[in-house]
Formats: sequence, C-alpha cells, structure tokens
Amino acid sequence: MDESLSIFIMDTSPLSDRQDPEGDTYYERIDKFVTRPTPTEHLFYCLEIKELVCSKQLKEEYEKEDLIGIEFTPIDENFRYDPWGDFYS
Repeated sequence: MDESLSIFIMDTSPLSDRQDPEGDTYYERIDKFVTRPTPTEHLFYCLEIKELVCSKQLKEEYEKEDLIGIEFTPIDENFRYDPWGDFYS
C-alpha cells in the first residue's frame, strides 16, 4: 500500500496493543487503498489487509484458463478494509 496516497486509521485500541516480533502495523480501517505501482510478485501476502493478493496478470490468466474455486475482490476505488465493521453494526 502506498501510505502517502492512501487514507487509513491505525489501530490504537489498548486491547490490540501487542508486541509484534516482526513489527507489523495494524489498521483499524483503510478507506482508500492505493496500491504501489507494480507488484514484484504475482501472488503475495499483503501485510496491510492480512490477505493473499494477486497481480492483475495472474487473475487474467486464471480466468483465461476457465479455472474455478477462487473469488477475486478488486482492490480499486471502491475497496475498503474494515475488519470490525460488521461487528459494530
């Protein structure tokens, strides 16, 4: 995620104040997720949203081969990361 162009709130809850040995950052919410220009891998673990993410090229090849079993969620202008959103609604 390009933090200079994205809009997000860091997780500041005292309940989530954990010492992460790898120094991971935790986000309460990401309202605007702007990706870095070009991913270096076609499939990678995105630390910001704690999910596997793939390149557009991998998705297109998957669909071209008419494979099934994976649902893709685009990270575009409509994408929001709010892991507690459903919990508090």
